[in-house]
Amino acid sequence: MLYQVLDRSGSVLQLPYDLTLPFARLLGRTKIKAHKVYRIDCVYRSNEKDESAGPLKFKEIDFDIVTNANDPVDYLPFYDAECIRVGAEIVNIFPFLKIQNVKILLNHCGLMETVLEYCGIETAQIQIVSRILSEVGFTKNMKEAKTILKQELNISSTVLNELVQFDFSNNISSCTTKLTKLMLDSPLLTRVDTALNYLGKVISYLKKFEVDITVEINPFCGYNAHFYKSGLMFVIVHEEKFKSVIGAGGRYGGLITELARNKSPKSLPNAVGLRVAWDFLFNSMKKYQEIFNNGDKMSKVANKFQKVKKSSVDWMTQKCDVLIGIFTTNLLKEVVPYLLNELWRAGISADVIKNKLSLEDMVNQAQDDNVKLVLFIKAQTTLSALQREKPSKYKPMRLRNLDTKTDIELDMFELISVIKCERNSINSSGDENLQEHPRSTAMATTNTNNSFGDHAHMNTLEENHKFIVVPNNA
Repeated sequence: MLYQVLDRSGSVLQLPYDLTLPFARLLGRTKIKAHKVYRIDCVYRSNEKDESAGPLKFKEIDFDIVTNANDPVDYLPFYDAECIRVGAEIVNIFPFLKIQNVKILLNHCGLMETVLEYCGIETAQIQIVSRILSEVGFTKNMKEAKTILKQELNISSTVLNELVQFDFSNNISSCTTKLTKLMLDSPLLTRVDTALNYLGKVISYLKKFEVDITVEINPFCGYNAHFYKSGLMFVIVHEEKFKSVIGAGGRYGGLITELARNKSPKSLPNAVGLRVAWDFLFNSMKKYQEIFNNGDKMSKVANKFQKVKKSSVDWMTQKCDVLIGIFTTNLLKEVVPYLLNELWRAGISADVIKNKLSLEDMVNQAQDDNVKLVLFIKAQTTLSALQREKPSKYKPMRLRNLDTKTDIELDMFELISVIKCERNSINSSGDENLQEHPRSTAMATTNTNNSFGDHAHMNTLEENHKFIVVPNNA
């Protein structure tokens, strides 16, 4: 279970449910210099299957853009769009995510609250109703949501039928037309227009940022909507067999104000943030890699990914620049230590392949470690052969580039320059791939101390989270 406790000052403490709330509290109480911030940390959930066990632990990645209190309001839609673009970049990075299966769903807290008010939902019920409706299409369908609203909140059938009319997702033009038609002659339509105008500005920036993912307006979209009062909300959704939330976020200036202690709202910063579902991305990428690592390239599942987009990330961690392969352990006495020391001194990271004495096994090990250069030391090589300064017909080493599948016979005095040349060639080919996926300036951020809190499991839209503000004037 997750417990809430009071500290000596009367503040409510608990294991972090997400990273947004603790960061909003920090912004409300402390002035930070960082303008763009990312955090990677853990968050917790109650273990309902076994309450005697510890809480469930998940990873969350958050990216936030903070604006100062005196910054012009024109910056708000601009930074909202930039934050969403970071989410779009993440989608483009992962090869298993197909653009045509991903959507960015936008909403505005003002739009959602106005629609619920128009349908007849009482003000006191808006928060819980919006939470239940935001789960439609994920963990619930509309019929199940209506049943819950009727049984738990005693909402009338007339109101429920009104809500069904607003259960749609469409481009901003079609959305505006439909909302105008549904709310014709209602005085609340002015508030809807204000919210749609703001969303229109954000969409305009997204087009200028060349975000190539479908963007739609959904009046009931709003993961953790109570964080984003009077601001933008968005969810990045991947839909194939099932809907999965890749990321979600919004503008939470209202939350900062609510958590600040005795400060004027005019003196407080504003912020927009993105929460990324680490577990969904990690587990999906792991399965994706296993398809090919198992040599199952001819299977139906592997064929499905044959023509994936190029990724700007090399997903296999590179152990070092070059691996050294030896055919006898006698070389460990003098030759290998001398060779490693020379490579390290030249700024080349290197390691020895252990327990592999055949050429094929060494190459396989290098491929597993994602190392492109393998240096084979011939069995007859001696320390004196490495230390000679004049060229000889006998070359004690052979360097293999696994990318180009070429071998180069080498003496020690030419080894460093050749390895650096080959390494630069490998790195430059990687840079060309990166140029195909330029990164936004938003990715040049500051990592804050991971003491803020931790990650929400966004693949399951269980949102029973509540926060309590305890006044403390001591």
